[in-house]
Amino acid sequence: MFTLLSGGLGFSPGPVSAKSVSGVVLQNYKSHADFEDNCSLCHQPLQKDQAVLCMNCHSDIATQVQSKQGLHGRLDNVNQCATCHAEHKGRNFDPTSDAVKTFDHNLTGFSLAGKHSQIQCDACHLNNRYDQAQPTCVSCHTEPQVHAGLLGTDCETCHNSNTWKPASFQGKPFDHSQIRFKLNLHAVDYSGNPITCNSCHSGDPAKTTTTSCVQCHSNHDQVFIQKHVAQYGSECMTCHDGVDRLKGWTHAVSFPLNGKHATIACTDCHKNNVYRGTASKCSDCHQESKIHAGFFGTRCEYCHTANAWSPAPLREHTFPIDHGGKGEVACATCHTGAYQVNTCYGCHDHVAQEIVTSHAKLNLTQTRLDACTDCHMNGKVNQ
Repeated sequence: MFTLLSGGLGFSPGPVSAKSVSGVVLQNYKSHADFEDNCSLCHQPLQKDQAVLCMNCHSDIATQVQSKQGLHGRLDNVNQCATCHAEHKGRNFDPTSDAVKTFDHNLTGFSLAGKHSQIQCDACHLNNRYDQAQPTCVSCHTEPQVHAGLLGTDCETCHNSNTWKPASFQGKPFDHSQIRFKLNLHAVDYSGNPITCNSCHSGDPAKTTTTSCVQCHSNHDQVFIQKHVAQYGSECMTCHDGVDRLKGWTHAVSFPLNGKHATIACTDCHKNNVYRGTASKCSDCHQESKIHAGFFGTRCEYCHTANAWSPAPLREHTFPIDHGGKGEVACATCHTGAYQVNTCYGCHDHVAQEIVTSHAKLNLTQTRLDACTDCHMNGKVNQ
């Protein structure tokens, strides 16, 4: 009789939970403890499934199950409420928090991988509201100022939960320091404000516009930039790579600008403002003079300097050029093929047998006989 009058409390295994969520009232009850003396609200053996009775109060859960949406819409054993949410364990027992301890978060469609596996539940589920956490990155993470408004809010397109950096761009790990323009000197602008992606990129981040370089630097020194662009063009990254590639560099490193070279404009050698790979041989800029075309080769520096093309020092020419006392002899007279080879037979009669006879006592080979200037270095017969 007592059992009947007490609503079944005699079969109760223990007190039910008095835990409640602020502002939540279901069927006029704030917690299970409010209807502890009415067991039939949760238990109607052989009449109704217990899950049905649970969802009579928890109508939001019933909606999830029916629509197959939300967490409970994904569960296979959704009709076994007590499997996850135990009860009758005391007034301070929290059935929801207890379920979280063994809960498989993958069932929510949001895997706790990488850094997410290290954070506490209440970091995302404020006030223990497990039904209100949002799965998007921006619901927890503020969009970085560096690319705000440019790349959208689908963070997972470039980032993953293992680490924020390096990001993946177009399927490859991205680090601005690995591309041709570094950000070493572009962290802040002239006013000290952070330089963002939008500062240099507009629209497609894969495309760089040097127009933004000119605009930004013109705001700081318009006169200098106007002259700079007029002289070198607006393709800034031809010379600059973000770490000031030209800083501390002088032309002497690759090609000293001495003599006449010191007065010419950069664009005379660097056509179309292309500086990398510029040829450095004389013949790349200067046409070979007709006076010795085909005789002296293209190693102009052997005879000429950057101070002046003429006169040529001809520092290694020991044989007198005015040989014969009739003025300078034309190069081709002695150098009939190339300047490395010379002959005296362009002026002097050559009778082979007479030469052999007159030089017999010297016992010279034919090769030595033909190399007259080896012995007659000043052009005289007797030396």
